[in-house]
Amino acid sequence: MILINLYFLLKFKSLGKTLFVPILITIYALTLGLPEIYFTFTPIEYVTDSIPVMLDGMIVAMLYMTDIRKRFES
Repeated sequence: MILINLYFLLKFKSLGKTLFVPILITIYALTLGLPEIYFTFTPIEYVTDSIPVMLDGMIVAMLYMTDIRKRFES
């Protein structure tokens, strides 16, 4: 689902912008529901696991706080 949504964002479809944040919230809520056994990371794993979260945050910031948001209105 997230790959389809990223394709919509790449093509500047308004559906992609509309669904991006709810999909992220769902994914993060499901991740928080996992048992703690999945959260034993080494420092390198912790950094590499944090990179996609930071990229998602950057995408959300660009979608709603830059001039890119105007490209989704048409």
